[in-house]
Amino acid sequence: MAVYKSTAPRRRKKPWVHDVTEVLADGTKRRHQRFYATEDDACAADARWRKGVRHGPVAVSRAITFADYVTLLTQRHQGQPRTIESFATTCALHLLPTFARRRLVDITRADAKALLATKKAEPVWRRVHGKLVLDAEGQPIAQRAKRAGASVRIMYSVLRYVGSEAVEDGLLDHNPFAKLGRRLKLEIETKARQHAIKKRAMTAGQLRRFLAGAQQWTPRFYPLFLFLARTGLRIGEALALRVHDVAPDFRAVHVERELSDGRIKAPKTPSSVRDVQVTAQAAAVLRRSIETQRKADKLAHGWRRLPEWVFYAETEPPECTLLPDETFNPAGTLDPHNVRRVMRRVLRALHRQDAEAGVSPDARFPVHFSPHSCRHSFASLNVQAGKSLEWVQRQLGHEDFALTVNCYGSWLPAQTGDASDVLDDADWQDAEHG
Repeated sequence: MAVYKSTAPRRRKKPWVHDVTEVLADGTKRRHQRFYATEDDACAADARWRKGVRHGPVAVSRAITFADYVTLLTQRHQGQPRTIESFATTCALHLLPTFARRRLVDITRADAKALLATKKAEPVWRRVHGKLVLDAEGQPIAQRAKRAGASVRIMYSVLRYVGSEAVEDGLLDHNPFAKLGRRLKLEIETKARQHAIKKRAMTAGQLRRFLAGAQQWTPRFYPLFLFLARTGLRIGEALALRVHDVAPDFRAVHVERELSDGRIKAPKTPSSVRDVQVTAQAAAVLRRSIETQRKADKLAHGWRRLPEWVFYAETEPPECTLLPDETFNPAGTLDPHNVRRVMRRVLRALHRQDAEAGVSPDARFPVHFSPHSCRHSFASLNVQAGKSLEWVQRQLGHEDFALTVNCYGSWLPAQTGDASDVLDDADWQDAEHG
């Protein structure tokens, strides 16, 4: 047994390795490697192995069915509630109908490959409250002719996770579902990712027009939309900002929490905890909102205290700001779904304006943008303006620099002139090289 830190670049997120070689009853050896984000997690795994326990006191039989093993994984999953729900839903809708009664050890790589290929090609059936919608002849109605690639990638991720856990539990010698994504072309290529982001990012003109429309039709939400567009924060990070997180000069904010699924929690990665610069325009609007608008709302609604959140709902601020588990009370925060609805209202109004003005359908203002589009717009416009990708990475809180390059590298301005001349000696002469 050994715990060590890997130097492989692909292990940056989980560099700590717990490496074990197990000797089986028949004398053969089996090697187990598992990767962790911190040394403490790797050492805890090592301690469990030394006690003869891997995931807990439950011993897993090799005769276990796929359905029973999925139930076991759901019970011991230590991820976020939304992740656990997504895992259970994906298994119930797509994997269990095919593999439920089969023994896990009997499911081959070819079986998984055939299932994913079928799911990739089949249509998406329309459902209401989880039930199929049928036509007059009793046939299901197709909602889309082909399933989205993201849905199949989730199925593949779930299968890969099940195989990885089965290896850890000693049910399988290796993960038969690993690296199927490359063969089935499920992995997102850099060009495809950049094309998708370009579609979701606003141009400078579109962003200026959207913010003007938000200021006219939804003035209460205008400071939030401007703040998102000028800082690149995620919507959950912005809604979890407290007044004390704002610098005295309003030119920076400290991000250390996010609002997700109605709870205030720490960000997913350590790099998301950061100090973010605020532009002069956003700082002026933020100052007016905090110093003036908060007090006006307190008097208008008769609240007993000022809101703790930078962007708050029009409700009485809670008396207790901390919950029993020492996390912040999310009462009084804006609902992200309401923010998205307000944004769609502004986008549709701009689209109607273009339609009434006789603009061709293809040139009308798009309505597919979301609050996350402000983040993409912030990054793309700053890269076009000459900001370095390292600066954009720090502002966005990306853990991996490669992610920033893959997403926004295509916006880098093209170099002009003969760039190779910068390598020449400053005092060289034509005569010396004649």
